[in-house]
Amino acid sequence: MPGTLKVHVVSAKNVPEGDYSCKVTIGDSKTKVQKTKTVKKTQAPEWNETFTFTIDNETSISFEITQAKTIGHKEIASIVIGGFDRLVKGKEKTCIETDKSSKAEITVGLTAIDFGVTEKEQTASLIQTATSGNPISQVKSGLVPPMPSEAEVNKAYDELMEKLGLGKDFKHPTAVQTKSMAQVSVENKWAMVCQYKLSEVQKQGKIEDTPNFWTSKLKAEVSFSLLKDLRIVLGAAPLDWLQQFINAGGLSNLLDILGKVEHELHRRTMTDEKIKKEDEQVQMQYECVRCLQVLLNNKAGLSGAISTESGIKKMCLCLDMPEEYAVKIVKLLTLVCVMHDGHRKVVEGLVHYRNVKKEKSRFGVLVSILDKATTMDAKISYLTFINAIINSPADIDLRIAIRQEFSRLGVDEVIKKLKATIKPETDIDLETQVDVFEEEAQDDYKELHERFKELDVNIDDVDDIYKTIKVQYANAGLSSNFLGALQNFLIIPIDTEQGIKSFLLACRIIRQISLNKEAVGTSDDSQINLSELLTSVESESKEVPLSKKIAELEENLAKLNKELQTLKIDLKERDDTISKLKKGGSVPSSPSAVTPVSSYKKLEVLLLLHPQEETMK
Repeated sequence: MPGTLKVHVVSAKNVPEGDYSCKVTIGDSKTKVQKTKTVKKTQAPEWNETFTFTIDNETSISFEITQAKTIGHKEIASIVIGGFDRLVKGKEKTCIETDKSSKAEITVGLTAIDFGVTEKEQTASLIQTATSGNPISQVKSGLVPPMPSEAEVNKAYDELMEKLGLGKDFKHPTAVQTKSMAQVSVENKWAMVCQYKLSEVQKQGKIEDTPNFWTSKLKAEVSFSLLKDLRIVLGAAPLDWLQQFINAGGLSNLLDILGKVEHELHRRTMTDEKIKKEDEQVQMQYECVRCLQVLLNNKAGLSGAISTESGIKKMCLCLDMPEEYAVKIVKLLTLVCVMHDGHRKVVEGLVHYRNVKKEKSRFGVLVSILDKATTMDAKISYLTFINAIINSPADIDLRIAIRQEFSRLGVDEVIKKLKATIKPETDIDLETQVDVFEEEAQDDYKELHERFKELDVNIDDVDDIYKTIKVQYANAGLSSNFLGALQNFLIIPIDTEQGIKSFLLACRIIRQISLNKEAVGTSDDSQINLSELLTSVESESKEVPLSKKIAELEENLAKLNKELQTLKIDLKERDDTISKLKKGGSVPSSPSAVTPVSSYKKLEVLLLLHPQEETMK
């Protein structure tokens, strides 16, 4: 087991007042020896010194607490610690040991720099402890406190599983582990609870194990090694520790670091500098993303990211990272997207990406990385994210608008190519996401048709829509305004590039107004508050009902004038008939030749309504 061991000699207590130092020895070696400084006049010396040793075949380390005398030194306590092979690589283990004879207690930290077990192996050991036949022997010294009632044990065990992130919502990697964890005996549960409490007691009083310590470190000078150490700590920390870290500002600090590193990398890229994968800033960016993976793997972390100012925007700026890490960012953004207010934050982040990276559209980067994806995990993750962006809004108009925007960017063609490569027997997850994309589009289309069903209009027929709109606007007294809008569209030079852009811009503004957005415009930086625009046409809108009434009166007047002319003709015919009779002519044989009395009454009314008309003699 060769490797490098870092030893942190922290403190001691329960010793007589005096001057104390601590000698550290690896195994029985006479050369692998280090000694701390002497702390004077104390019963609880604090050295807080760190030494590094090369481990060959040694299996233990000894600590000798000695008291300085006028002549020579007096050994107060000697403590030996073993078990190097059980250390987690890169993670400091705090050991609090007591000398049996003197009762002196020492606190030290051991870190396996380049050897030891992994975090996954440690987790597997925890599961093995829970499912083994004799778990109590795994607890220190083989002793555990007396077991309480089964109900109390189950409650304590459930709380422990929640802290470890292995609660009811956790999905175990294999069905075997799921079954094993479900069959843990009450004795095994109690052993695990005691083991966890023992480890918590060992950590007490050690500042390096507190969330505040790490948040303070992140505020100071940040390095790749610090972020790597933080990632290891986060990976092994229970959920309540992660919550404390977030509350202490750790997540906000981490996002700030991510933003600063990305900004510097972007600046260097803009100067045509070739940045290698081994570059420290690149590695820092990678470690930030890996830390976020741990922190945002729960509801508290996601809520923290959403509430952090510009946090999601900083994450979105990392979408152009190499695929391996862009996938991690996309998975996190997908989780954010389905949270309360998460969709809005993600879309704002994509707009921010477009502005910073000088892109033409806010969703263009997603279509691009989906088209260029090389691994199956990337293809599934990117398409899942696109589906989340399109389908998360409750408003159908917004969903359709976003889907149309993706379609204009060519996502349908990209998905068509993906669909052609799917192997049903192996690519189930990708096939599912393709189905989601297509089925949700069909459902929205059906819902849209249902909305227009009462209008009795075919929304796919331009002529039918035009006729319906014409009637609607006429009934609202907006015929002249509608005509003016059509005339304006008519004079747009659609055969030129500028004309096409003008038409598309007009369509975008109309769509934003139809969606009742709070602001309209081409981007966040150039948007105008919709309520302010509506206020500018308030006086015109008040004139519409009056214009409608005037139009109705004019229409009625036209009908009355037409009827008046008809009655005038009838009256003239009557007068002609009377003149013929007076001259001895014959009486008309047809009853219709004589105007009815009721018609004369109508004529009198019309003449009263229109006194300006000259009556016939």
